[in-house]
Parts: sequence; structure tokens; C-alpha cells
Amino acid sequence: MSPSNYKAYQTSSRQSLSATEATALLLDTAYDHMQKATQAIVEGNIERRFQESEKATLILGNLESALVRVNETQSKTADALKDYYDSMVSLITRMNMKNDKASAEAISESLKTMADEFRKVSVLHEKSLHETSEPTETLKVGA
Repeated sequence: MSPSNYKAYQTSSRQSLSATEATALLLDTAYDHMQKATQAIVEGNIERRFQESEKATLILGNLESALVRVNETQSKTADALKDYYDSMVSLITRMNMKNDKASAEAISESLKTMADEFRKVSVLHEKSLHETSEPTETLKVGA
């Protein structure tokens, strides 16, 4: 691949989301729903609290179903994330049963923290790609 083609490829590949970036955005969306659920608790709107928290639960369930276990490292990471997603769903269920604002706030904070961590991983991954994927000069035939 020529250096100019490589540069064009890099530019176009940056326009799509990596798995870690997409996960961060989904966690942000779950966070937004939990913020709305918290506000619904304050307002005494039980139906809205339930609807918003269910949206967060659905996102977490879909994130869990998308976990990949190709090798041992991915399996360990996937297992840890599965445990996290399961615990968040369990906490959301308890929060709904108790209509507990403090629990909703704690869940929201955890989701925001996890989204931020995924963003950090994404940045580190991007940096490592740039450090290791610079095109090498091609060997000239007959040289």
C-alpha cells in the first residue's frame, strides 16, 4: 500500500467507531436513561422511572450479549464485563423495587465511570495502532 493510500485508509477508518468507542457511547446512553430515572424518582413519576431504567437495562443486556471470547484474554475481559453488566441490572431492579434515588445516582455514576474507562482504552488502542502500523518502505525489485 502506498503511503498516500495508507493515509486515505487511516482517515476513512477513523470515521467509523471502534468497539470500545461504541461501547462508551452505549454506556453514556444508559447513563442518560438512569439520570432521567433519577429525575423521575424526584418527581414521583414511577412509570417514567421504570421506563427509563428499563431502557438502561436493555442496553446493558445487549452489551452483554455482544461480548466476544475468542482467546483467553478476551474471555477474562468478557467475564469481568458480564459480571459488571449483571450487577448493574441487579442494582437497577433493586432500585426500581425500592424507588431509591441514592441507588439510581450510584448506578448512574458507575455507568459514567465505565464509559470514561472505555474511552481511555480506545485512546490507548488508537495510539498503539499509530505506533505499530506506520507503513514501511517497500523493497525495490532489483536493488
